[in-house]
Amino acid sequence: MNESPLLKTVVTYGLVLGCSLCLYTTLMWLTRLDTVYLATGQYLDVAVVALPVGVLAAAINQQRRRAYLPGWQRVGLALGVAIVAELVYRPYLALHHNWLNPEWFSFVLALEQAELLAAGRSAAAIAAELARLQAAHARQTGVFSGFWISAVVLPALVALLTLPFLRNRPKGVVEQ
Repeated sequence: MNESPLLKTVVTYGLVLGCSLCLYTTLMWLTRLDTVYLATGQYLDVAVVALPVGVLAAAINQQRRRAYLPGWQRVGLALGVAIVAELVYRPYLALHHNWLNPEWFSFVLALEQAELLAAGRSAAAIAAELARLQAAHARQTGVFSGFWISAVVLPALVALLTLPFLRNRPKGVVEQ
């Protein structure tokens, strides 16, 4: 069976990204950086954006080195990688938030309340903001909440942003 290099790249990088995000979430939980030490751990959340950007750019670069890769194929490649990653990560994240670490959001609320108090916000403003956060959290509790942002918007943006940085070689010329 002749395997498509594009499909292989999509599956390989999608699995790498999905498993990496699972590992990141697990490490944040084991080190308690998403609960007890959330004030510090919140700064490490940049990895949730940086990791997908890096993996998507690497997948595009690998495929671009193999063959000419027009913009529409870059977007398709990035969407494919992200969808495979989401199929791995979202069920794990739901398991993590609902059974392994169900109290994580109470720590988010406590940190937000402390930050608002430190900023001198009124009790009414703090209560309103915490209610807004709780309502947003309740809307996003599904297994595939955030799917559109993670699997469509971010990958498409990354694919388009790689155009000036990862330029194609002329058709027929492949890097070694």
